[in-house]
Amino acid sequence: MFEYWGFGLTISSEICFPELLEKEFKTTPDVKISIGNIPDYLQEKAETTRLFYLVKDKIFLLNIK
Repeated sequence: MFEYWGFGLTISSEICFPELLEKEFKTTPDVKISIGNIPDYLQEKAETTRLFYLVKDKIFLLNIK
């Protein structure tokens, strides 16, 4: 897992982003980037629904084909 500081956020990522500043932090990251199977929809009704993304509370589901 890579840890970064970028755009004023702490970022934990399974993807390497060499353009971001590496930074170790002991708190929960502001943003978590994961690789793997994700749901096509959110468990609860989304507050905002668009063609490529859904938003609910602090969850942002982005669909990139």
